[in-house]
Amino acid sequence: MRAITSVMTATEPASSPGLPHRRPTDERGPALLLGVLLRAAVIAVGSPALDAPWILGDEHIFIVNNPDVTGSEPSEPTGIRALDIFLHTHEDLYQPFTILTYAAEWALWPDRRVLAIRLTDVLIHGLNAILLWAALAALLRRFCPDGLALLLIAWALAFIWALHPMLVGTYAADMGRTHLLAATFIFTSLLFHLRSLEPRGWPWFVGALVALLLAMLDKPMVGWIVVVFVLEWALLGLQKTLTSPRVYLVGAVCAAFALLTLRTTKETFLLEDAPLPIFGDPLARAALGLWIYLRNFVAPLGWLSFWYPPDINTGWTHPAVWAGVLATLVAAALAVLAAGRARWRGVSVGLAWFWGMWLPVSGLVGARVLAAQDRYMYQPLVGLLLALGVVIAHRVNSRSRAATIRVGATVAIAVL
Repeated sequence: MRAITSVMTATEPASSPGLPHRRPTDERGPALLLGVLLRAAVIAVGSPALDAPWILGDEHIFIVNNPDVTGSEPSEPTGIRALDIFLHTHEDLYQPFTILTYAAEWALWPDRRVLAIRLTDVLIHGLNAILLWAALAALLRRFCPDGLALLLIAWALAFIWALHPMLVGTYAADMGRTHLLAATFIFTSLLFHLRSLEPRGWPWFVGALVALLLAMLDKPMVGWIVVVFVLEWALLGLQKTLTSPRVYLVGAVCAAFALLTLRTTKETFLLEDAPLPIFGDPLARAALGLWIYLRNFVAPLGWLSFWYPPDINTGWTHPAVWAGVLATLVAAALAVLAAGRARWRGVSVGLAWFWGMWLPVSGLVGARVLAAQDRYMYQPLVGLLLALGVVIAHRVNSRSRAATIRVGATVAIAVL
């Protein structure tokens, strides 16, 4: 926790033009207390019924009936199997690091496998909540005036993300660990990338690139190049971004895994078979999916589920499709308006995060045309929360008593 706190407080906001620089408040005490509360809340919410039987579906496909996890024969050396996991795909995706963690736990907990594997997922989600809090705090300090208020705002947003009903399926249902571990390494990569923007920061960028590779070995997150490009543009300017080796190296990693994903998916014929039983064209389906996701984020009510069957009304006469189109246009307009002012560019970064991470799973590109699972929003929702955090932070003057009340109200709403 202390190490994460040091990363949260080490990032200087002076690189953003037009923003005042103040000495960071001593935040170690509050950070430790809030971190314990955040992690305890995740464990409390995620603990019930972890020893329930294996769920039919991905848990059987990727864990129980997967020889990479269980071993094809008792005499097979574990080390050889671990190496072999990295040499082939798993169904239509290349996700060897996640499968390797399942194999390790399968061997480690012979009589408690169900409970242990699911408890690990809950603990990873708790770690992700802390990492996200650190990442949001570091980003807000780049775009907003500093102060203890930013720590509380970032905590409230991380709390919302960690306990949002929409994301429960990620750490409580089939094969959510791909999203969990990918987020762990993406948040780490972001924290390292921010430090790499400082003078003599190349060692930090090496760490950021390693963390990005580990994330890709869990779930291809090819839209990360969008986040990195917009982030460097917002902080350094367009000219420096276009000549930044960091951007091109991240772009090369994302492109390589995009091609790999396209190839492995094509080999399973999923690209040809998946669209056959569904309705509407790709644009209409993507717009409808966007509306479903945004609705569930804002109002996570009784319609939440792990899977949305194809809607027979999908098409340009369906009002929900136009609602998705309208949301897209509004987001684009906000991103453009925010980009014109340095103090609001964090909103553009947040919206770029959302679109960059959502498009690959939208059904508009790739093979996920049948799916509209809530856990696909595990990473994209971070972008929306970042944009919201920038707006809140700029509306709060951390020196005033009224600001303390407003931040307290924000925290209370998050807890509620």
